[in-house]
Amino acid sequence: MSICRFILISIILFLVCFGNIIVYAKDNTVVRTYIERKKYKEAIQLLKQKVKDAPEDKSSYALLGEVYGKQYKYDEALKWLKAGLKVNPEDSGIYFGLGWIYMNMARFDEAVKWLKDGLKTNPGDSELYLLLAKVYRIETNNDEALKWLNEGIGINPKNSGFYADLGRVYYRMGKNDEAVKWFKDGLKINPDDSRM
Repeated sequence: MSICRFILISIILFLVCFGNIIVYAKDNTVVRTYIERKKYKEAIQLLKQKVKDAPEDKSSYALLGEVYGKQYKYDEALKWLKAGLKVNPEDSGIYFGLGWIYMNMARFDEAVKWLKDGLKTNPGDSELYLLLAKVYRIETNNDEALKWLNEGIGINPKNSGFYADLGRVYYRMGKNDEAVKWFKDGLKINPDDSRM
């Protein structure tokens, strides 16, 4: 067999075996672009095809939950997020999505449950702490919000979201000097953060 023929056969075998992986690696970029441009129908179409072709790919489920959530189609979002948990029960993005959807549905107890479940398997994911604290902040449970914000900031002190939310909670409690301190500290980390 000639070297050219060997290379050609090798390339064909590679594409047959791994072609979908290459295409789908690019798809998340395409999907993210569709989401940013609010072309949800196109994003959903790509993601559903990806789930059909590669059901073990966990990112598709979280992205489908996100796309449906952005359209306020919460039941559909929950369906896809929970299906994703069956594929990968440790995916923090799926727990975050479930918490976010339930928070937006004002089903705070369920949001708290899913976020705490996510922290059991992902104790280092600071975004789960931040969203959990936000749920408590929305419920005006300042003590619980402060507890989770302080735990989360210990994990990721570079996330200015913790500083902004600590400032908000202290402001709500009437502790204006403490609130200003947190806002200023947050601006040192991220001077462009509009939440301060």
